[in-house]
Amino acid sequence: MDTVTLIDEQVRDGEKLLCRLVREGVPVRAAGWVKLADEDRWSLYVATPLVVERGPVEAYREVYRHLRSLGNLWVADSDIKLIGEGHPVGKELLDLTQPYPGANRARSPRSSLGGMPVDDVYVYPPPDALIHDEQLSIPVAYIYRREDRPGSNRWHMNSQVIAPIPNVGKPGFRLALENIDNQVTLIFVVPCDDQGKIHPEVREEYEDHADAMFVKLRPGEELA
Repeated sequence: MDTVTLIDEQVRDGEKLLCRLVREGVPVRAAGWVKLADEDRWSLYVATPLVVERGPVEAYREVYRHLRSLGNLWVADSDIKLIGEGHPVGKELLDLTQPYPGANRARSPRSSLGGMPVDDVYVYPPPDALIHDEQLSIPVAYIYRREDRPGSNRWHMNSQVIAPIPNVGKPGFRLALENIDNQVTLIFVVPCDDQGKIHPEVREEYEDHADAMFVKLRPGEELA
């Protein structure tokens, strides 16, 4: 069976769910996306003592409630597999999580997990570490336009705050929108203060991030 690709939106929205659960007091010990060898989809396994403490039915009801509170996500009810800490998969996910405290998410290609044959595993850092990465931030569009001159390959960039009200989130790149001819828009979430103001050093840092992303998207083009 061909391996189904785990897409960025699933990873991102799985992280949103984990952060929401931890903030709302739902204990999460380890979590990761697992592609079983005999299934044509990825599943989000979440190891939580809630399964034993309150029973599977109540545990799923609680997690689904928080999932739906997040709106439309690339994570469905049917994607989620809740397991106890003592479950073989839960134990191995926890072992895989331990080497990465405070680190980025880790891809762990392997042939089995908890005694089940798998094609691939994508492990999140400890959920409380994910929350610590979040801060007040604001979405900013970096808009690159080609110079309006025949044959020019020079581009000018202007930045524009998309939503003026700051929110708690994880800063970083979000989206690229390309007009093939003359415009590229890059969306970043940028750290700010409680008034939505971006510190000059942070502003410069994210402009550099945007320029670096633009160069990757349009190699050979010149930034003004």
